[in-house]
Amino acid sequence: MLEENDRFNWGINIDNVWTYAGLPPPKSAIVPFLFSLRLSRGPIDVLEHPHGGKAIEEHLKLPDEAEPLSVVKEVCDDVVIRLKEARISFVRAWFPWNFFKKGIDQPFDFAMDTFVETLKSNGIGILGVLGNGYSRFLPYGVSLEHLSKYLNQLVPSCEEIVRHYKGSINMWQIENEPNWWKEHVAVNWRSGLIWLEPDSEEMILRSLHDVVRQECPDSKILINIEADRHPIRWERYTKYCDILGLDFYPGYAHPHKTSAEEINLVAQATNKETGKQIIVAETGQPSGPHLLGYSEEGQAKYIASACETAYACDAVNALCMWRFSDSYWKSFPMQENYFGLLTKEREPKAAWFEYVNQIKDKT
Repeated sequence: MLEENDRFNWGINIDNVWTYAGLPPPKSAIVPFLFSLRLSRGPIDVLEHPHGGKAIEEHLKLPDEAEPLSVVKEVCDDVVIRLKEARISFVRAWFPWNFFKKGIDQPFDFAMDTFVETLKSNGIGILGVLGNGYSRFLPYGVSLEHLSKYLNQLVPSCEEIVRHYKGSINMWQIENEPNWWKEHVAVNWRSGLIWLEPDSEEMILRSLHDVVRQECPDSKILINIEADRHPIRWERYTKYCDILGLDFYPGYAHPHKTSAEEINLVAQATNKETGKQIIVAETGQPSGPHLLGYSEEGQAKYIASACETAYACDAVNALCMWRFSDSYWKSFPMQENYFGLLTKEREPKAAWFEYVNQIKDKT
């Protein structure tokens, strides 16, 4: 999967991985919906409209119990059918720490096994995201105020995860958007002092890199970077990865911007500067809320542009669209809940048909 001599690979991101692990979803981020935030990507006014009440209502209906194994297998089979019909060859998925250890002092539970085994047996590759420090992915009792304590807890758990899936997963992304951690803290996706320490980026990436190299030496390592903002100090990341993943969201705060031309410009420049293999690890366009100017038509236009641009770029050999489906779990800002190519009821949007047709036209 994602070999340098591959002409092109088509992928999809799966965000609501709890669905495929049979676990209850994390608690939705409700409180931040009540504020008007100004983020680096642009001004976002959140939940000053009827969607707010709907989000809270749906949050209160979220299940609190795990699903039986038979249901887990059924939803995993369903996603495989859709991916194979679309000719999507790999998925990028979180492997949340708290899926394996609910609390620091609790035993391991490999809840992702059915998901991994189902995809592997059907020839769908997996790019696993290891050690993502989002608050919703952390076990109870983790230390977020002292970096050394955090690493002493993180590293043994990641060793167990990589060792367990050796032979099933041969590519790991370590952490998530390390150049964007401070912005994650600003919107409460991360919490704790460790993300603000000057040495945290270096120490966490090095530690996770060493885990993968030790436990699964043949695996490739990817680091993904939020690529909409420049300059980026690539030397911080290239020594700890084989592949660079670029994340693009040009329409995040500009709903009528449906061109993905920046993918070509940034990928070519990054490949020239670093010599690294490049993939687009995340890109997409929300289909709502309509009140903020987003639409399913605009989403489909962006998907078309991203496919055409990435496929035509010699520096890029994979595109992984964000994301497979919406869910009843709620994030913020509001447009975060509309990136799915399927609705939360798992009905295809126009963007799904556009992505499928783009892949079929090019394979």
